[in-house]
Amino acid sequence: MTKEDAQQLIREYVDHYNNVRLHSAVGFITPADMLAGRQTEIHEARDRKLDEARQQRQRRRQASAKRDTMTLPGETEAGSAGMQTC
Repeated sequence: MTKEDAQQLIREYVDHYNNVRLHSAVGFITPADMLAGRQTEIHEARDRKLDEARQQRQRRRQASAKRDTMTLPGETEAGSAGMQTC
């Protein structure tokens, strides 16, 4: 490995560390985003996405519960539990 190879590896590491890797100490954003003042925008977008996902899950659960409470024609509330085979 040459000195230039080592310098390239270090440059790539520093770039990844500052521009790609999310850091817990700064609210799970990159240091570059923090220095650029984008943390509020990023956190608001993240909160909006999480809220949308929660609402979507709630709608799915409600739809599923509604389907589960519907009975098929000829069934009672207890289902087919009262039916016996001959």
